[in-house]
Amino acid sequence: FEYVQGRFQTSLSPSLDGRGIPYWRPASQPFLGESSPGFTQAVFVHHGEDRDGVHYAAYMANAVLLAGMDLDTTLVFAPQIYEPGDSGLDESTMLWWESCSTAKCDWRWGGNSSDALDTTISNFQVYDEMLRKLADKKSYPDLERVVLFGHSAGGQTYQRYALFTQVGSEDLGELPVDYFVADPSSYTYINELRPVQAEDKTCNFCDNTTLVSQVWKFAVPHDSCHGEYNLFGYGLEGDLPAYMQPASSRVPLAVEQYAQRRVTYVSGNSDVCDTAWMKSQGCVTCQPQDSNLDTSCPAEQQGWCRMSRAYAYAQYVQFFYGNSSTHDLVAVPDVGHNGCGLIQSPQVLDLLVLPDSDSAAGAMKAA
Repeated sequence: FEYVQGRFQTSLSPSLDGRGIPYWRPASQPFLGESSPGFTQAVFVHHGEDRDGVHYAAYMANAVLLAGMDLDTTLVFAPQIYEPGDSGLDESTMLWWESCSTAKCDWRWGGNSSDALDTTISNFQVYDEMLRKLADKKSYPDLERVVLFGHSAGGQTYQRYALFTQVGSEDLGELPVDYFVADPSSYTYINELRPVQAEDKTCNFCDNTTLVSQVWKFAVPHDSCHGEYNLFGYGLEGDLPAYMQPASSRVPLAVEQYAQRRVTYVSGNSDVCDTAWMKSQGCVTCQPQDSNLDTSCPAEQQGWCRMSRAYAYAQYVQFFYGNSSTHDLVAVPDVGHNGCGLIQSPQVLDLLVLPDSDSAAGAMKAA
């Protein structure tokens, strides 16, 4: 397929000389906001740290076909975050984000666009406006579901977005939104507890045959990472992005609402590597691939690899809320940190199929 870039105009675009946020879509499909009768599902897929949105658009569009659906009824949008120096960035027409690791400006956690412009905006506000656009029955009269699928750093983005989004039923009516959080390096915990891990890290630190059945306990960690383990976005303390202010009211509301979000944590059950540590300890003779796993102290308090962090966090949400029926974990065997492999796995294809659709009926019959 051919993929083309659109530019979503935000509520602040007029004060930004018309700049919008770019996104990718199959060339055969309408722009976001254009009248789209006949489409029953819209899927947003978010790139990771490499900011290769066009690749993720392709992964997802092909997944739609592999799932037995078609691109005449399922829309695919891939938001594109650019940082300075990225190929494809046009600073005269596009918003961009600085390469940044603080809450104020980190796009993974809802930070604001570059302050090189007079006005800035959180990508979370942009996603709010995109969802509200899809809720317009005049443009999308047949839409039955919206999917937000984020992989790696995109998973970080959509997990924090699911927690803090300001779009509710008053905006969407009965239009459901499903969040799929796939193999992020970290999660935002909603209190001071973390999974209790073994005291010593050995070469068998992330054995996937053990992790699938491990029952986690949660406690305040002995190592507070110099008081930083619970700072945003590993936790909810400290400085939060402007989108989440005032924190005194927004944080309690987010914690309350997160229990009602429809969130599925997707784990590639071969995403078990920590490249630097494994090489330093002589654990393997091959070259392990962890794709820039966050190995900071606050991240390590959540688990020693992405798989353990996913399984621990999925159990933590159930522990915190008391068996939430809207949060679930889906395991994808034999897939490491690979966006295409994960998105086009049979397990994820099943998640993409609309309930009660012909494709869903076919999948049930085949099963």
